[in-house]
Amino acid sequence: HERDFKKSSEMFQKSIKEQPYKSEANKGMGYNLYQMKKYGPAVEYLKQALATNREPDPVMETIGDAAGKGPFKTQTTVRTRLARAYFHLGNYAEAIRYYQKCLTLHPGQPDAYDGLGWVYLQLRRLTESRAAFTQAVELEPMNSLSHKGLREVKQSLATRNIRIKKPDFPKIRATPGTARG
Repeated sequence: HERDFKKSSEMFQKSIKEQPYKSEANKGMGYNLYQMKKYGPAVEYLKQALATNREPDPVMETIGDAAGKGPFKTQTTVRTRLARAYFHLGNYAEAIRYYQKCLTLHPGQPDAYDGLGWVYLQLRRLTESRAAFTQAVELEPMNSLSHKGLREVKQSLATRNIRIKKPDFPKIRATPGTARG
């Protein structure tokens, strides 16, 4: 039921009603709500999925950016989806926590590095953002969003490093008894 969020929501609700602690149903509902941009409720379902299964199966997603670049396939996890929901809610500390937990469990997870790159960029932690995006691009070279993030952070670093230099004007000393005007 890809892209038919109403129908898939009904299916997940039915499954959750019958088996409230079924991890896959909670995960599916969380992903569904995330796609509908209902990030608060998505967080609750995704956290429930983790509470009942510490390692739910990853999900292969097809993602494209707003400019129509891509699409590319990437593997996401409940933790990376949860972290992105927290990012959209402005809770950057929780987003970082879930991305880092994902990387502790799965050090080669490109979606976690990409997400960290965006969080760090938002927080203006540019060096960390560049490192995260660089790692994401190395792990997943076709990820146009990671490339975009890397360009943005490099531009921000370049802009930050440009300093307007004041010209060195000669110092003028006033001689006692002379009027300046």
